[in-house]
Amino acid sequence: MDIQIHEKEGVKIMRIRGSLDTNTSSEAEVLFREVLQEGATRLLLDFSELDYISSAGLRVLLTTSKQLLGKGQLGIFNPNEQIREVFEMTGLIGLIFNIFESEGQAMQNFETGR
Repeated sequence: MDIQIHEKEGVKIMRIRGSLDTNTSSEAEVLFREVLQEGATRLLLDFSELDYISSAGLRVLLTTSKQLLGKGQLGIFNPNEQIREVFEMTGLIGLIFNIFESEGQAMQNFETGR
C-alpha cells in the first residue's frame, strides 16, 4: 500500500494504491490520525488505484469518519467496481460514506456542504 497526500482548496486528497487490509491498515490508521491531528477537517480519498479493501481497512475508514463527526467531511471518489460493491454490500454508502465518480464531483460536494 502506498498513500500520497496533496491539498487542494483546503481539502486533503489522499490517493491510496494497492490493498487496504490487515497487513496495511495499521500504517493507514497512523497516517489518517496524523492528518487529522494536523488540523485537516475535509478528507477526500482517491480509490482509483485501490485494488482491495478488507474489514480491517473498512474499520480504519469508519474510525476516521467517527473522528470527523460534527467537525468535517470524508468523501471517497473513483472506486473500482469491486470496491464499490464492498461498500454497497455493507450498507455504508450514503449512511456513513459518500462515494463520487470523480475528484471534481467530490470537490463540488464539499463546496456546497452536501
